[in-house]
Amino acid sequence: MSCVFDYLHNLFVAFDQLLNTFCGGDPDLTISARIGFFANLYQWNPAPGKCKKLYWKIHEKMVDWAWKPLDGPRHCWEAYLADPYEDYTSNNCWFFLVLMVLITLPISIVVGILLRLLDLFIDF
Repeated sequence: MSCVFDYLHNLFVAFDQLLNTFCGGDPDLTISARIGFFANLYQWNPAPGKCKKLYWKIHEKMVDWAWKPLDGPRHCWEAYLADPYEDYTSNNCWFFLVLMVLITLPISIVVGILLRLLDLFIDF
């Protein structure tokens, strides 16, 4: 059964990297790692960057909530720590940031609800 879970995990990571690439990010990064980096480490300019910093923090809370039953409370930060030496100089223009939230919001809601339902029956 472990090989099935490993296989599914690899498929989810590949899909996550594809979505990150589609949203202007590096093809070797997951969306979670990208969010973890920008929400916690990237230093924005004080005036124009407050809005983007808030964007990343809210996005981090949303994705962390979705994956909490499986990965604990700091999913995005842990994803970044697993890949700290990748290229985080993503294309973060507003078009790609809006596209990313339009993709990850519904996915996070569905994943969060499914994981909480599964958690009732399976001990992660």
